Amino acid sequence: MRQRVTFVLAIWGVLLACGGQAPGEAVVEVDLPGEQRAPSSALEPAAEPEEGVSQQEAEAPMVLLDEAEPLASGVAPDPNPESQSKPGPPRVSEMPAEPTELRTNEAVGSSAGEPREPSAADSKPGETVTRAWGEALGRFAKAGGLDYAALKADSAALDAFVDFVAEANEEGWTREEHLAFLINAYNAWVARAVLDRYPGLVSVIKEDGFFDQQTFPVAGRQLTLNELERKALDLGEPRVHFAVVCASTGCPDLRPELFEASQLETQLQEQTDRFLADETKGLRYDRAANKLWLSSIFDWYSKDFGGDSVAWVAARLPPDQARRIEANDPDLQFLDYDWSPNDRK
Repeated sequence: MRQRVTFVLAIWGVLLACGGQAPGEAVVEVDLPGEQRAPSSALEPAAEPEEGVSQQEAEAPMVLLDEAEPLASGVAPDPNPESQSKPGPPRVSEMPAEPTELRTNEAVGSSAGEPREPSAADSKPGETVTRAWGEALGRFAKAGGLDYAALKADSAALDAFVDFVAEANEEGWTREEHLAFLINAYNAWVARAVLDRYPGLVSVIKEDGFFDQQTFPVAGRQLTLNELERKALDLGEPRVHFAVVCASTGCPDLRPELFEASQLETQLQEQTDRFLADETKGLRYDRAANKLWLSSIFDWYSKDFGGDSVAWVAARLPPDQARRIEANDPDLQFLDYDWSPNDRK
């Protein structure tokens, strides 16, 4: 395939040498490798040479470099060596390239360098509704409980999140992602179940089947709250007991944020430390009477704590407090569980 490059040069020197006629220009075609082009004769008729100018001189060069592609040597040949020593017109600038469509990852209509707005396609499934529920939780969670009245008046984010929980696909999740999802699912479904009974709810423990009969859709399965909690505990993490909240004052405090896989270890440790530091519902040690009171959670779920709740707790207390308890071998008691609603205004 040959590419014809048309050069256009002023022939000042040639014309002056031939009698000082007015300058003119002609067309010369040079064959180069490249795309097949139509002959110049097909594009425009050949111009008649001026009087006194030979056909060879009329065909003297001045060329426009097609598609701004330079010659292999980088210099256009001059058919008239004498003209090289004479001043000529300024070099003709390259012809502008044909406009082409710009294809980028930016949104259509955005300027270069401007970030495009994120779309739903950019997010993982459920990311948008999860973030919305997390933000709502930050507004409605107060003093370890929930403002159920305010949440009932604005439950769209909660409803969208439990809809996502119902249809979520757990395939390919890491252990941490799975744990965070199950904890968040438990707390969200408890909140939704309370709203369905609010404001007439006296206590969830007085609601028949609240934990072991009523089922909730989670990742395509119908689970009771007890089954949902056990599914999380079966992943080998007893601290789940300090993360799930059963809408009661005796429960661990509800975090004003969702659990996240990337922060799960920190969040679980904070929940455990906070619960054990609360003498009203977590742990209380009476040194004078040598009695240790623990939450009833450690009684009901002793197997999850290795069958020795005191040893499990002592390993997670500040060193000085742990040594006092272990050295004195206190009498173990369990605190009465407060089943009043964790309703906060």
